[in-house]
Amino acid sequence: MSGRRWFWVSAVLLVLAAVSYFGYRHWCARSAFHDQFDQVGAGMSDEQVREVMEPPGDYRSDRRPQVSEYAEVWQMRDGEFAYREYRGMDVHTAVLLSGKRFSVWKRDEAVVIVEFDGEERVCGKIWLAGSAP
Repeated sequence: MSGRRWFWVSAVLLVLAAVSYFGYRHWCARSAFHDQFDQVGAGMSDEQVREVMEPPGDYRSDRRPQVSEYAEVWQMRDGEFAYREYRGMDVHTAVLLSGKRFSVWKRDEAVVIVEFDGEERVCGKIWLAGSAP
């Protein structure tokens, strides 16, 4: 092969490796955040939630408003978490917060809201994202 052909083959392989690497990192980070969300359970204290999640805050790389098209909502019903999914406009019209206090985590892939009752125990959690995980 000529030197020019080696250059282009190497360039294409380098681009493919970079796309694969950063795509894999994005997928793993998204999965890890949802795994943290899944570990938050009914009745947990704020301290227990912070052991699972990092401190509440805005960790997005882009601070523009997020548009959520998908929501996972877990709220206490008869002493247990009840689960519902919302899509499209229902995310903005049907998702209601019922807790006394809220902690919020914002990441590029989703916003998480954890609700606490009057006894400072988790009574709900919400995953808001642009699309289903």
